[in-house]
Amino acid sequence: MSGEDDDPFDSAAAAHAEGRLDAAAAGYARCLERDPRDSVAMGLLGAVRVAQGSPVEGERLLRAATELDPADEVAWLNLGIALLALGRPEEALRSIETARAIRPNSAESSVPLAEALLAVGRAEESLRACNEVAADQPEWRASRFSAARALSSLGRRAEAAQVLRGLLARGSDREAAIALRGLLAEDPTPPARLESLRLDAALRPDDPAASAALAVALGEAGLLEECAERWSLIAAARPEEKEPHFQLGRVLAVTGRREQAVEAIRRAIAISPRDADAWLILSMIHRYRGDDGLAPLLRAMETDLPSRTPRERRSLHYALAKMHQDLGEHDEAFRHFAAGAALMREVAPSNLAAEERLMRLMQDVVPLERWRVPSADPSRGERCILVVGMPRSGTTLVEQVLASHPMVHGAGELRAAPDAANAVVLERILAAAAGSAPADALRAFGEEYLRRIPTPAPPRTLVCDKQPQNFRLLGPLAAALPGARIVHVRRDPRDVGLSCFEAMFAEQGWSFDLREIARYLRSYRDLMAHWDRCLGDRIVTVRYEALASDPGAEIPRLLAALGLSFDERCLRPHESPRAVNTASIDQVRRPISAASVGRWRRYERHLAPMLEELGDVAGF
Repeated sequence: MSGEDDDPFDSAAAAHAEGRLDAAAAGYARCLERDPRDSVAMGLLGAVRVAQGSPVEGERLLRAATELDPADEVAWLNLGIALLALGRPEEALRSIETARAIRPNSAESSVPLAEALLAVGRAEESLRACNEVAADQPEWRASRFSAARALSSLGRRAEAAQVLRGLLARGSDREAAIALRGLLAEDPTPPARLESLRLDAALRPDDPAASAALAVALGEAGLLEECAERWSLIAAARPEEKEPHFQLGRVLAVTGRREQAVEAIRRAIAISPRDADAWLILSMIHRYRGDDGLAPLLRAMETDLPSRTPRERRSLHYALAKMHQDLGEHDEAFRHFAAGAALMREVAPSNLAAEERLMRLMQDVVPLERWRVPSADPSRGERCILVVGMPRSGTTLVEQVLASHPMVHGAGELRAAPDAANAVVLERILAAAAGSAPADALRAFGEEYLRRIPTPAPPRTLVCDKQPQNFRLLGPLAAALPGARIVHVRRDPRDVGLSCFEAMFAEQGWSFDLREIARYLRSYRDLMAHWDRCLGDRIVTVRYEALASDPGAEIPRLLAALGLSFDERCLRPHESPRAVNTASIDQVRRPISAASVGRWRRYERHLAPMLEELGDVAGF
């Protein structure tokens, strides 16, 4: 259609329909050269100019077209679109309404009408205009974007997000993904943030920063399998970078794939041999041998310690301590544990006084008999198993045993109890328990706790909260949740004290000083004796030494005491695939063993301050 006799309008219209705007503009211009009063060509040329980013020229042409033919609803509609582009929504609305008066309820005008209404603050009417467009009409997709904007303007962001998800459900839609990502970015909740990061990674598949941000969020959300897969893909795409291998190793360790985790961390160390954090993680999951080739590399770091930052020195001291311990070099191991603890003390000052006050408060405020007052709802908390005890007493092992049972979901170390106590206010809870205030606060504490714990997926019906230090709140928890099962794990305080000293518990500043550890153990002993007097047979006591030495007898006894049927899998907790993210990350992946019983004796001469302070508590 390029000859002199070709109809320029037909060729222009065809080019316009195909999105070839320059060819369309040239064709409409030829029509106007033949007939300067061709209002249809004039209006369509104006529409093309708006689409080409020249709304001023477009408005001029479209106004002229409406003057030539006031009944041309297409020209009126396109004039409204031009005026919207020029930021004159009131005029645009009048123009679009004129078009709709000529041709009522046309689908072509519904979206521009919705946009104009939204621009003048009439969001509800805008939404109604969007909903005029049927799903089988070409304008439907554009109407969904307008509907999402209208809903967002009305504060109905969840509905707006659903509209955009509906577009994505129909197939790949980059524009919808970008819009949804922007909408979710305004929502601070973790699920919205995670969905936003998923979209971002899909939109920028070659951007390592987008993938890494998603991987981190997946880990925070507990989606560890997907997190590991994401880090694995990043590591494969960027094998020369340390960080993906390091992060992959951390996730693999938590999910129990120790050999793969060690391999990933070793790759990170091969790339960055001086990385203190990588050596620390490796030491948590690897048992050093004299012939594994790693010990000499780590030993070489000792001479380098003075030149490192305090943070690097902390990590390296704990890594070196673990290496010396594995190799049976206990004096050297303790020297590094002590050096690491001294450095930790600088960034995690002691909180012992506050802990002692809390434990004393629990014993002094509420009379013993008040904890035994029956609740109005004796079944409240019946899906809860509370595993308490000192940190490093074996609570992780007990949880792993229970979580191997098909009825029990291991929830890990939840913050539910302390957060619920803060939400309701501990003083009100104790006043209610003492009978000096209405029982509402105690009931609210129980309800707040239950609201904060996860709901297990069938067939599991019980939730195991393995927060060791819930022992401090055991009375309030028992009173607020009369249906809850309580397990107290006891272990030789000398082994507990040593294990606490060896761990980097930044939130437990008392654990970096041997005498303070002993004082904390004394307070724990006194408080648990108090709870034993209060709660009697509600507490199921597990001795770590008995469990480690004779699991075949102790595990069935524990299950029976909790009203659970025996299950063989509970005897093999190391085979459980569930994620474990505690200081016991390596121990729980090995068969139950008594190897750690009495371990304190290897360090006895270094533990004199703790042993002296412990006194009779050593036999608790």
